[in-house]
Amino acid sequence: MEPIKIALIGAGLRWTRGYHSWVMDHSDKIEIVAVAEPKEDRLNYMKKEYKLSDEKCFTSWEPLLEYIKDKKIDGVAICTSDHEHYKPAIACLEMGLHMLLEKPMAPTPEECFNISKIAEKNNCIVMVAHVLRYTPFFSKIRELIQSGAIGTIQSIQHTENIGYFHMAHSFVRGIWNNKKESNPLILSKSCHDLDILLYIMGGSPKATKVAGFGSLKHFRKENAPEGATKVCSKECPSYETECPYSVKTYLTTGGFKESVNPTGACDPESLEIELKTSRYGRCVYHCNNDVCDSMSSIIEYDNGVNLTFSLSAFTDLVNRTINIMGSNGQIRGDMEKDEVTIAHFGKGEGLYRNKAITTFNPSKEASSTENNGYAGHGGGDSRFLEGLVSAIKGNSKALTQASESVESHLIAFALEESRVDGKVIFMDEYKKNLKK
Repeated sequence: MEPIKIALIGAGLRWTRGYHSWVMDHSDKIEIVAVAEPKEDRLNYMKKEYKLSDEKCFTSWEPLLEYIKDKKIDGVAICTSDHEHYKPAIACLEMGLHMLLEKPMAPTPEECFNISKIAEKNNCIVMVAHVLRYTPFFSKIRELIQSGAIGTIQSIQHTENIGYFHMAHSFVRGIWNNKKESNPLILSKSCHDLDILLYIMGGSPKATKVAGFGSLKHFRKENAPEGATKVCSKECPSYETECPYSVKTYLTTGGFKESVNPTGACDPESLEIELKTSRYGRCVYHCNNDVCDSMSSIIEYDNGVNLTFSLSAFTDLVNRTINIMGSNGQIRGDMEKDEVTIAHFGKGEGLYRNKAITTFNPSKEASSTENNGYAGHGGGDSRFLEGLVSAIKGNSKALTQASESVESHLIAFALEESRVDGKVIFMDEYKKNLKK
């Protein structure tokens, strides 16, 4: 069977460290036929990896679209920075191209609506990269809920543990640290979560009202240790012992080193040179960050479910946990542990007769075909790409489409407005006020 032919727009971290290895190992399923990437080192890397000629490599997306307009091509993958999604997405949809679109779709509600509308008008598949829908972990939870294993869902508690150094790397030093340059934290980091919560409930629930609470508490200049230098280095008195956010983590443990230099050398010597001028070498207390570092949200849905969602920078693990309370049982899930348990009400012994527990390990229990050795987002990255190939070939329906993704994006936008303005947002009124 012929591979689908894809043009790549933007060879950033999500592509180079998320999808690229799978694509290289599955050239029988996806063929990259052209690349547009403004950074010379990344463009040259992609050119070499995909064995592309000069005429197929571009520094911007406009000439790439001119090149492919008369070619037989199945679609595009848009993996640019968040604020650069919209224009190429609209242009590609007007050409009738199917699309892998990184999340978030776009930085405004109006742009998200427009992407969805034009995709529907031109009958284009737009698979927004909500890869959690493809993970064995959340697939098992959805399966259990849909089977009626815990009766009717009453409420949900969901937690995203960002991880203290992940926060420092991506949302304090990194490219998602400033709302004007990227997005609010709830959109950049957690439209994943807002989407997967809708998915596991099934039946296309809608949020009726939302409230968000949170602030930037810690990563502020007034919290810098005494004598802290603006560039994190051995000259800072807290470098060696006191500061958990020191760049020595990149050099000693190797954590997040690929993000510092996605296509270059990642040995300690090369990284040390890179960090002297890179944004990732800055002191976390002296960055231009303005996104919150902790946030709590309350969401009410039209199916009667109430949800509390907590995300925090200040955790030791990068992990998601979930607690789903139903009329006949309770589901607890820990993604890091690959563990989902059900407490069956009234079927055990003791005062509440709730000691009958069933435990699942979704990733371990996946078949050898499904558990394919690509670990990104709990195996979701590779399964998402499998789904893209299958959907474009017409063999299956995409689990994530732009028309569905709009809902979770709107919840994120509304939660940020609630957090900033200190008010409850009624979603029907909020949607009416948007310019579609």
